[in-house]
Amino acid sequence: MKLWHQSEYKTHKCYPKTSQQVKTKIILIAGMFALSMSAQAQNMEPDANRLRRAILKSDVILAGYEKSTINYINDYTQEEALSIVQLDSIILNTSGFKPDAKMKVPQAFDNYPLFWGDDGIYGVSIVSVKDVDFRYSNLLFFRKDGKQYQLIGRIGTLKWNDILRYYIPTIHELKEIDKLKDLNVRYSRTIDWYIANNDYPDSYVMGFYEQKGVIGDTLRLTEKQLQLAKEKFLKGNEKLLPFIEDTFKPEIKAYYLNKLKKIRRKNEFTYGDCFEFKQVIALYYEFDYKSMESITKNLLTGDRIDEYDKKRIMDYFIEMLENDTIK
Repeated sequence: MKLWHQSEYKTHKCYPKTSQQVKTKIILIAGMFALSMSAQAQNMEPDANRLRRAILKSDVILAGYEKSTINYINDYTQEEALSIVQLDSIILNTSGFKPDAKMKVPQAFDNYPLFWGDDGIYGVSIVSVKDVDFRYSNLLFFRKDGKQYQLIGRIGTLKWNDILRYYIPTIHELKEIDKLKDLNVRYSRTIDWYIANNDYPDSYVMGFYEQKGVIGDTLRLTEKQLQLAKEKFLKGNEKLLPFIEDTFKPEIKAYYLNKLKKIRRKNEFTYGDCFEFKQVIALYYEFDYKSMESITKNLLTGDRIDEYDKKRIMDYFIEMLENDTIK
């Protein structure tokens, strides 16, 4: 996928030419820090791209508890029906939905990968309240399919305050953006939303706006969007790196060097520390897999060497990055 950038309106390619020793590997970013970012971003929201798709594809969004029942059509076909056992709120209803409407759950092979929460990918069940001091609810996303409603997304066991504070405003904001007819305005508002939600748009978003001629082979950002993305990245929202990786190279290098040095200062390293250190180096360097540097880097997450040797390896790579000029 191509990345795009233009700042009121400066443009540059998002994959600039680099020295033979150094290559910025932005393609790794999507999954590299998923675990750490889920804690550093707003704690209650799932992956922004999946959440956005679920909201925009939905005709109905409910808060409440549900149960599912398997109905066997014959000895080779089954259907999973859904019913609401506690309706807390109808947040969105654009199709005349009524709580007793016929609802179905897609089977795994139906290819609706929009489920997340504490019950697994396709789990749909009644979730017991875990803390009596808080009110909990599930969010259910439905798309009308003929006379039935297809469940296309679910987020389980959310605190009601989080639903009120984050999810309901997000649902309404995205639906309002979806109504915009001016694609330039819609694109800009969409980028605003992604930056606010600490994530980078997927190929659905970028492919659409490139096909419509809103953007070319560079990402278009306003100066305000660039600065906000930089501020949030420097606070730990690393999924925003593709927005700024060509514009603020010294700041990005300083951020990652500080991260490496912070890990190095620890008396003992966890596997997670070593893995994170290794991934930062992988972000900056594309070593040949048989090179000494690649072999040495991989030793960080192995159990064949002790803490002393791991510290020496870390010192080697910190010095390498400090002495490099990242172009």
